[in-house]
Amino acid sequence: MIISCSRCETSYEVEPSYFEPDGRKVKCSSCGTVWFQGYIRPEDIEAFEESHAVEDPQEKFEEVEEGDIEFSEGDDNQPDGDIKTEAHRLVAAAKQKNAGRTVRNKRIVSIMKGWGTLAAAILLFAGISVYYRINIVKTFPASAQLYEWLDMPVNVRGMSFANVVYKNDFENGLPILAIKGEVVNLTNEQKTLPRVRLGLVDATNRELYHWSVRVDNKPLGPNGRVKFVTRLASPPAGAQGLVVRFAKATSGYGVYR
Repeated sequence: MIISCSRCETSYEVEPSYFEPDGRKVKCSSCGTVWFQGYIRPEDIEAFEESHAVEDPQEKFEEVEEGDIEFSEGDDNQPDGDIKTEAHRLVAAAKQKNAGRTVRNKRIVSIMKGWGTLAAAILLFAGISVYYRINIVKTFPASAQLYEWLDMPVNVRGMSFANVVYKNDFENGLPILAIKGEVVNLTNEQKTLPRVRLGLVDATNRELYHWSVRVDNKPLGPNGRVKFVTRLASPPAGAQGLVVRFAKATSGYGVYR
């Protein structure tokens, strides 16, 4: 007796006695579909075969000449045997196809899980890199350039510059460069003020001269700001730009250009 899954059409050959007398629930091993399979009595099968049998073989196949179909001796049931063999082959092929589909689906699921895990790991790493970027730059100062390239500059000191201006003037016939600005505390904590380093660069950004000044001896309060002023006599003639940063800071930490 052959039964088929109504969902994936996988066929199974089973013993009719499994379903005596009132039938039973069965489950498809390929797709998991559960259905109730009623008991089919052998006499019902015979009645079905008789109702579909050819009543007059001679009438139905009167055009077949003798010798057109050959059977070996003692093989009168060969057509039925061929049908059964073909049915077994189809059932086996269906099982093999479903098994292959199951293996392929498992492989696809495994690959998707792998990519999902990788994506989650990348997102986790990116989140950690952004959230703890200050600690990362403190540990690996060279990474400050990477964050700056990603448009996420890291200010390790928590201080910056504001309202920096400079002008060229003359005093007693000598050229004077006057610079003023403010140091701003960007945090909610009290900060000790470092020295401010000023540098003059040429058109190729090559530093020509630098000096440093102390802003204030007192700590700078939370979110506070303090002014600084400095003057340089006879600045280099080729100076084209000013770079202001905190002394001994890695390039990129609170720089004003």
